[in-house]
Amino acid sequence: MSRLCGSNVSVVSLPERLSAHPIWWITLAHETAGHNVLHADPGLLPELAMGVRLLFSSAPLLAGSEPDQTQLLSLLWSHWLEEVVSDIYAVLNSGPAFAYNLHVYLSSIHEATTPLDEFKQPDAWQPLPVHPPLPLRLWAMIGVVESLLGFGEAQRRMHAAALRKLAKERSQPKLALRGRIEIEKDRWIEIDRNVSFQSLAQSAQRVGGYVVSARLQTFGGRCVQEIETWDDDDERIADLIAKALAHPDQTASSRHLGDDAQLLAGATLAVCRIRSSTRTSRGACGWPSWRASDATRSSAFRAPAACINTASFQDHGLRAPSLMAAFRAAAARATAP
Repeated sequence: MSRLCGSNVSVVSLPERLSAHPIWWITLAHETAGHNVLHADPGLLPELAMGVRLLFSSAPLLAGSEPDQTQLLSLLWSHWLEEVVSDIYAVLNSGPAFAYNLHVYLSSIHEATTPLDEFKQPDAWQPLPVHPPLPLRLWAMIGVVESLLGFGEAQRRMHAAALRKLAKERSQPKLALRGRIEIEKDRWIEIDRNVSFQSLAQSAQRVGGYVVSARLQTFGGRCVQEIETWDDDDERIADLIAKALAHPDQTASSRHLGDDAQLLAGATLAVCRIRSSTRTSRGACGWPSWRASDATRSSAFRAPAACINTASFQDHGLRAPSLMAAFRAAAARATAP
């Protein structure tokens, strides 16, 4: 954009086939509230990377030596940091609904694959993927939910418990890692070992909590939650939108509720609850216990080729046109003088 017209506004695109399926648009928060924010200030990501490395180990890795467990965690999370922080910032923008939506979207994409195998490269000189495994992304977002300052204790417990169930369903005892990680510019290390998934999950939670709680020089000594966060008021509005969208006689009222993030969160929560009432039972946390197989078999969650369309919205008590009208109304409110 800067080359085309001198603008510093970022442009994010989705596949054209998703243009009529707004239930999936919440995943854009990973780009707009995540990557775009991280790159808006050149000092933000390096400061976070330094903090995350020190979170696990302050000991330098000497040339020619193998990293110990804490050094390995330090290296892994600094390698995965930009993608993880983009998820974390998306939760601050759109709430726990972002995590549920991302889980279903990625689970359905990877239905016929074993994505955890991607972390064992054919040889140790090929870079490790920059996206951590989906369960670890969920564990990082659990750390965020548990650290939300404006979220009530009951909400934190409910959403954290639900996300734990989802994360555990795709966990395994060990994660095989083979590939290279950058230590610093022009210095890489080859990794070829099996790592305890439990230790990775615990470290992911620590990263999530750190990112949303650390006071950063980039933010003038404030933590990111003092700038952007998801709180009880956001969740209340999303809940009202979910209830309105789930009842055909109330969908028109959703036009007068919420901003874009709250509308997308509410739409996701509405589908979650409908799936819960038709396929699964509610657990002690009061939230559905999803399985990836539910996501891929469900007509409500099938991606990317057969995403929710108007008909399937109507099948589940939701109407895509009503949601689109609500987005247009929210945009008009946002741009009104």
